Amino acid sequence: MILPTPEEDAAITAAAADDPDNPVLSDDEWDEARLRAVRPEPDTGKDRVAVRLSEQVVQRFRATGSGWQGRMDAALQDWLKHHKPEQLP
Repeated sequence: MILPTPEEDAAITAAAADDPDNPVLSDDEWDEARLRAVRPEPDTGKDRVAVRLSEQVVQRFRATGSGWQGRMDAALQDWLKHHKPEQLP
């Protein structure tokens, strides 16, 4: 990688500062821009959680291909129709 000399860097910075179509942003403006760049998660009616599952369970669902997380959610919903989590040890 070839970096500009300090003189070249100063000339580039000065040219950029003089460009009316490219205003220099303050640190606060950069922070604000970074906050806006984060895309909000779509409202899917689902909560994002971290959960530890047995390797066997994850492998079986992953083996079903794309959408395996949705199938896992459906399996849990079906299980809840006939069982109560509070009754488990």
